[in-house]
Amino acid sequence: MIVQLLQYLVIACFAIPFFVFGTYGLILFYYRHNRRLNGDSYNVDTFEPMVSVVTPTHNESSIMHKKIENLLATKYPKDKLEIIFVDDSNDSTPDIIRDYIEKNPNIRLISFGERMGYSPSMLAGVKASIGEIIVLSDAGSFHDADTIGNLVRHFRDHKVGAVTGKDVILNDNEAVGSSEVLYMKFLDFVRKAETNMDSTFYFKGEASAARKSLISDFEGCSATFDTATALFIRQKGYKTIFDSDAKFYEYAPETRDERIKQKTIRAANWIKILFQFKGMAFRNYRGKAPR
Repeated sequence: MIVQLLQYLVIACFAIPFFVFGTYGLILFYYRHNRRLNGDSYNVDTFEPMVSVVTPTHNESSIMHKKIENLLATKYPKDKLEIIFVDDSNDSTPDIIRDYIEKNPNIRLISFGERMGYSPSMLAGVKASIGEIIVLSDAGSFHDADTIGNLVRHFRDHKVGAVTGKDVILNDNEAVGSSEVLYMKFLDFVRKAETNMDSTFYFKGEASAARKSLISDFEGCSATFDTATALFIRQKGYKTIFDSDAKFYEYAPETRDERIKQKTIRAANWIKILFQFKGMAFRNYRGKAPR
């Protein structure tokens, strides 16, 4: 009798996950092909709120020129754009930023004399910003000229609280890079379907945007700023969506060991975040955003 019960238990342990993920996969497939992203018809030319791009930096002197030039090349109106670097470097990174500030008054530098870390730096940039919309950026990623506009256009909808963009891998001809491309294709399929359904919670800090009013109190969250952004905002009743037109470019890790280490850290962070927001499970957050 005990052996038979154990057999049933083993079968259930395998069958239940297959059933849950299989059912969810069918739901995602349906929404991926039967609804459109609400922002598809938005015209960025008629909606141009003040935007602040916040980028934490730490010893980024080798790529800082390229990063700043990339942000300056955006098509978003310069008089509606503020670029903030929050720096805790001990190399020449802040000096490079200051050189650009002399010719570009919309660039600002917040400099710390000690290592602050990603989340405290992001929060410091958010609190110092003047933009209605905050664009999260990373020193090692680069935007299309239209990326900021494509992220911002969705905020015409008062129900949208945050938007994340599409990751394009630059070293896709390498073994690790090509496997990352396949992973991102699957992830983009999921995020597109979840957006059509309601909201997606997988955000990356390389190119995402959020309403400043919704993330200014993030110090109350112990999770990593960019990873927890979607859940932090969704629990306030706002939608968190994905836009494949808002592209950003970055390099995948060069070796498999580096990729495994990266994925392990991210997985551990996600487990921590899901436990922190476990109270959101089986609760309805639709329609709670104020009009």
